Amino acid sequence: MHTLDLEIDHAHEHHGWIDCTITVDGTSHHLSASGAVPPFSQLMYFIRAVAADDLPHSFEWDEEGFGAKFEVTAVTDSPLLHLNITHHIDEKVEVWIDADMERDAIVQAFFPPLVDFVQNFDREWGPPRRIVENIQNAIAKGLPLRTDPHASKHADFIIYPSYDLGLTEDHVNLQIWLNNDFRLHYSLQDTDPFWPNLVNFLEKIASGDFPVQFEYIDNMRFSMLGALVPSIEQFERKFRLLATAVDQHEHFRLRYYMTEAQSKYEELILDEIIDRQQFTRSFVESFGEFLRSQYQMSEDGIGKVFDLRSLSLGKLV
Repeated sequence: MHTLDLEIDHAHEHHGWIDCTITVDGTSHHLSASGAVPPFSQLMYFIRAVAADDLPHSFEWDEEGFGAKFEVTAVTDSPLLHLNITHHIDEKVEVWIDADMERDAIVQAFFPPLVDFVQNFDREWGPPRRIVENIQNAIAKGLPLRTDPHASKHADFIIYPSYDLGLTEDHVNLQIWLNNDFRLHYSLQDTDPFWPNLVNFLEKIASGDFPVQFEYIDNMRFSMLGALVPSIEQFERKFRLLATAVDQHEHFRLRYYMTEAQSKYEELILDEIIDRQQFTRSFVESFGEFLRSQYQMSEDGIGKVFDLRSLSLGKLV
């Protein structure tokens, strides 16, 4: 059986780069992790997909213009998974591994180094520690294998404010959980066009008007000397939600893509079947409760205001 190991040398981070090593059957292969396009969130979702048999799944480890592609697929009539890792520089392609492996061997090769990285490296390279710990606890308990890829997942929207933090402008947090598993998070101001665009996206889902997509650019704003400063373009992340029809009219397929700053690769982060009515109703209930009990209309950094209570949700139920 093949051996696999990952090392993330975060203790020697230099000029926005971290040296990483993947060792396959005793042969070491170098990977560079860039702070401009950190690969660790995608690696986390890759590990989770392996642990839950949520296959196929792939991602690109971008080394700013070249890098490695990780792919895992099911093996017919076998508990093993097929792992393929190839490294690309221009036209040169190296196959680092192309073999069937045990599920736990893949998880144990990649996940402990990722947990160590998140717990001990104090930089915003992602993913957030709380998300990794959530997955760590789920894996320890035993993630249920996904036996029916066409079964719908239960969606929950969680919406809550971050007010009076002192160093940043007020904003509202929106999360999506599927089957009690955290999947998406946005932090937004009232005036962000995200809100009306999201409502329009949900209206199309509620009416079954497919396909429909929703794109969003996160400028990854950060606090500096008490002011919230827009980041430069190299730190932008682009997100795309795509909803499409499936055979069962009451369901739809939700895909979530992310493109890191300066990367040409669009990574598939989520691909799930969800009940249309349950999905939109969850947003209406959570958003309505937030507006009733917690909402405080706030100015953005240039003095503009938008009352989230003015959004019409009538077409979502």
